[in-house]
Amino acid sequence: MRALSRRNWIILGILLALSLAWRSLGFSLGVLLGGLLVIYSFYLLRRQLQSLVAEPTRAMARKTVWYYLLRLFALAALFAAILASRRVDPFGLAAGVSVVGINLLWTMGNRILRKE
Repeated sequence: MRALSRRNWIILGILLALSLAWRSLGFSLGVLLGGLLVIYSFYLLRRQLQSLVAEPTRAMARKTVWYYLLRLFALAALFAAILASRRVDPFGLAAGVSVVGINLLWTMGNRILRKE
């Protein structure tokens, strides 16, 4: 998990460096904010799932689902507020949000190629 977390930051850094080469502050800000929000959300999800595995009760499962839904709505509200500010390019925000997805695809590809 540590390598996965570290790679999130590396991918965000690469995407941010590429966006700065575009010289668009709105796009770069979108990449940064989207990346930070999705990395933090991924961290919270991992922590919540670790506590569920440590204590697998029905009450903990319900708590996990409610916590996930609350986090999902909070993220939606944050993204809406960020986009409403009109200082952030929506495509930059989408690129930033894709950090964890890129990382998971990279990890999956590496594992598949190693087994063959």
